[in-house]
Amino acid sequence: MGSKLNVTTSYTQTAGATTVDGTLTAPSGVSIQAGNVFGKGTIASAVVSNGSFTAGDSPIGVGKLSLSTYTQNASGSLNIAIGGLTPGSKYGQLAVTNGASLSGTLNLTLIKNFVPAIGNIFTILTGSAVSGTFATVNGLSVNSGE
Repeated sequence: MGSKLNVTTSYTQTAGATTVDGTLTAPSGVSIQAGNVFGKGTIASAVVSNGSFTAGDSPIGVGKLSLSTYTQNASGSLNIAIGGLTPGSKYGQLAVTNGASLSGTLNLTLIKNFVPAIGNIFTILTGSAVSGTFATVNGLSVNSGE
């Protein structure tokens, strides 16, 4: 079980890294202006990101990161590692309770020598309403033939 961090107003990150393996609560929202956010916990706040978000504890880790709302701006990125077919334990997943607004970059990385089969489906983002699209998606090639 992770720890809890309750902030009385807002949480702003301007550089560095934050790992959320418990619960982060900030009533006035979370602003990621730069740097990295890693985790497999819960951010019980509205999140606006210009930084790098990773569903897992490292760039090649996996986990389910749950958010209240998520806005990814043009300079932001979402990083998802894929090492199997089970969400949260074999591949990263961003679970947004309310709306998600997307822009910026999606980075997909295959880990643990996993090679997806044609027809495999990975639900890397869930939310009640999702608007926008990623401007850039990296990591769509499986190998030289796919």
